[in-house]
Amino acid sequence: MQRKSELVFADENQEYALVTKMVGNGRCQLKMNNGLEALGVIRGTMKHRVWVQVDDLVLVSCRDFQDGKVDIIHKYPADHKRQVMDMENISFVQEEKSDGEVVFDFDDI
Repeated sequence: MQRKSELVFADENQEYALVTKMVGNGRCQLKMNNGLEALGVIRGTMKHRVWVQVDDLVLVSCRDFQDGKVDIIHKYPADHKRQVMDMENISFVQEEKSDGEVVFDFDDI
């Protein structure tokens, strides 16, 4: 018998983030909902119990004393990810990677 877990929403001083890269040692690169990037540290109670991977939606707690570092406090399951993103109007714009082509605008010269 499988239990249904409740949806967890962000409180004060918490934000949603998308995992973009695993760095190692319980840390990962995150793209925050506000557009900034941060280093996420997987909280001790989650380590070895919840496996965080690239493209996972996580809930993070922002640190008052360190900018650019946040604590990952919850990972959303795949079925909750779409629900939370729709309900909270979250959209992470994926930046297109250029193929190395340099474009010059000669009107500005």
